[in-house]
Amino acid sequence: ALQRQRRRTEALPAAPRTPSDIVLTTGFVRLADGQQFLLFDGGPGDPDRLIMLGTRGNLTTLQSSPHWFADGTFKIAPCIYYQLYTIHALVSGRVVPMVYCLLKRKTTATYTRVFNKLLELQPGLSPESFLSDFEQAAIHAFKSIFPAATAAACFFHLKQSIQRHIQECGFLQEYRNDSRFREAVQLLPALAFLKQSDVAQ
Repeated sequence: ALQRQRRRTEALPAAPRTPSDIVLTTGFVRLADGQQFLLFDGGPGDPDRLIMLGTRGNLTTLQSSPHWFADGTFKIAPCIYYQLYTIHALVSGRVVPMVYCLLKRKTTATYTRVFNKLLELQPGLSPESFLSDFEQAAIHAFKSIFPAATAAACFFHLKQSIQRHIQECGFLQEYRNDSRFREAVQLLPALAFLKQSDVAQ
């Protein structure tokens, strides 16, 4: 078994050092059943080489789903990319990933390119809603391409964002030691359930 694993490893190309070094041979862009899994590749000449993975069937499913969900993941992204950005559809009551995007940046221009390319690949796309983390660049890009849709941020990510800001702003010790301060912070996510006009600035 170890020898078979070594032979498989030796048959793989060297790990690319930059996105322009990536060589997408047939074996890397097709599923076991032969379906094409590469939706778009900006190619070696693309300074922010965008790679989008998924099947044509995934795009059809995305088109039939009025509700989209998106999230950026950083820990599992290849080191030569900034993030793996996934776009999900609602399928039989479950959120299922449909498109995987390797992104070099998290700018509005980058996300706009992703949504433009999706629309180019599947012109009938017309989502009604978009739920994502608090990445404002992604939300702005989505709204610019699909202005009729509503865009909102995820409650789970709101709570994560509050905790992150507590640490970044130097309030972690106060949060740990001051019960009144901690309680006030824990109540902050409840503001999401109020009308904007009911929240004092």
